[in-house]
Amino acid sequence: RLRHLEPKRDLIVTIGKEVKALNNATFSKDYEKTITTRDIQPSVGFASRGSLLPGKVIEGLPVMALNVNNVDVNFFRVKPESLPAF
Repeated sequence: RLRHLEPKRDLIVTIGKEVKALNNATFSKDYEKTITTRDIQPSVGFASRGSLLPGKVIEGLPVMALNVNNVDVNFFRVKPESLPAF
């Protein structure tokens, strides 16, 4: 199993004619097939599952971005009396 392959990359798979299947079948000649890895759709997510930030966070919220150049995040302060709604 190959993990972390580059998106939209062409790979050539070659199976030699001497390789036997479980039923001992073989190819009459080497088999070659080109496959292309899938494209990775752009996505953005937060590095943590929390929805509330402490009031003194200065450095911001860790954001994980894949195939995205930049992310615009807006932070809103919730009044203490409204916290139970979250």
